[in-house]
Amino acid sequence: MSMLQMAAQLFMDKSGANADLDLGSVANALKNLLPSDGNDLDIGALISQFGSSNLTSMVGSWLGDGANQEIGGANITDVLGEHKVASFASELGIDSNQASSGLAGMIPELINKNSSGGSLLDSLGGAKGMAGFAKNLF
Repeated sequence: MSMLQMAAQLFMDKSGANADLDLGSVANALKNLLPSDGNDLDIGALISQFGSSNLTSMVGSWLGDGANQEIGGANITDVLGEHKVASFASELGIDSNQASSGLAGMIPELINKNSSGGSLLDSLGGAKGMAGFAKNLF
C-alpha cells in the first residue's frame, strides 16, 4: 500500500465520512493538499511543514514510538492554509471542520506508522539523511 493510499484510508477512518467517500477520491484530494513526490506523499516535506510551524515537540512525539500528541483542526488549518483545507473539503463534498478534524487524526498517525521500526529513517536516506533532516527541524 502506498503512503497516499494509507493516508486516504486513515482520513476516511478518522473523519467519520467513511461511507460517503471512496478511497480514490480521497487519495486524489490529499495529493492536491499535501506535499507529494511523484505519485506518492512526500512524508519528509510534510514533517518539515509541520516542524517549521512551531510544532516541533508535537511532531517529535509522532516520530517516536511513544504516545502521539494530539493536534487540533485549527493547527491543521494554520499549517496547511485555510484556502487549501477549504478546497480539499470542497473536492470531497464535506465541510471544512470535518476535513480539518479528519486531517488532525490522520496526519499524526500516518507519520507515526511510517516512523516506527526505522521505515521513515530508510525513506529519508538512512541515518545521514535523517541527521540533515533533523537539523532543519530545529
